[in-house]
Amino acid sequence: MDRKELASKIEKYRKACEVKGYPLNNIWAEEAFPGVVGTSYIIKVAADWAHKKGYSKSLDILIDILWETFNEKGRRFVFAIFLNPKEEAPHDSPGGQEKTQPLQAA
Repeated sequence: MDRKELASKIEKYRKACEVKGYPLNNIWAEEAFPGVVGTSYIIKVAADWAHKKGYSKSLDILIDILWETFNEKGRRFVFAIFLNPKEEAPHDSPGGQEKTQPLQAA
């Protein structure tokens, strides 16, 4: 899955979270294995409501919505969902790799 297609799916996911009452402050993706063709992605989200619900329950909610919005093919490209405890913009990766760019649907 290319980043453009992923961005479109993530935008649909973001909207579904909001409709269900779980708005995301920020969402972006990083390649699970940078440089590997056809790699899966780590979906990173920040949500203010997560600390109130508890992180285990919050991840359950986010995963359920992911299953509702991504088809089987799309889910194969999601390596993990990472829930940030607070809103953070994408930042430099460890090891001096390039900055991660937020995804934007075209």
